[in-house]
Amino acid sequence: MGRAVPAVSRALDILELFLDRPTLSAPQITERLNLPRTTVHELVTTLVERGYLESVSGAPTKFRLGMRLFQLGSQFADRLDLVREAQETAGEVAAACDETVHVAVLDGTSVVYVAKVDSTHPVRMVSAVGRRLPAHCTAVGKMLLSALNDEALDARYPKSQNLTAMTPRSIVSPTKLRAHLSEIRSSSRPR
Repeated sequence: MGRAVPAVSRALDILELFLDRPTLSAPQITERLNLPRTTVHELVTTLVERGYLESVSGAPTKFRLGMRLFQLGSQFADRLDLVREAQETAGEVAAACDETVHVAVLDGTSVVYVAKVDSTHPVRMVSAVGRRLPAHCTAVGKMLLSALNDEALDARYPKSQNLTAMTPRSIVSPTKLRAHLSEIRSSSRPR
């Protein structure tokens, strides 16, 4: 494989910041990526000109994802039968139990939600298709991790490295995660 192009990597870093927030200002991008202001300005200008970002109406220094990304994402989704099948299956399960149903795929140490059907209850779990979360911090992620063998778990979670916490109750010890996954395997139900 060839060498990575730094400018392209930085442009993609900018786009990936929007995975967790709908809008960002140029100063926020500069701060989060620790890049020079001129670099951010040039990259953002290019992304806006190409339709990957757009200015927020009434706030010219704030940006959001542009229509070009939606078009690319739609092309990807149209070609990926997994998403369509997952949505259909999630709909059937949600209709049977009237609970929110998520379908996710494991990507390294993260899960990416590919389908979701909400329950009809007024109180529901807040989540979004396309969102990426640490697998060890979600029920669906733990269920997927519980299907892996020890070698695959070791590759993802070295025993000497603590895990990221999303809440005060998140598992941060790889040893405790393995014990929890063992419980899940024996009960076939994540907690």
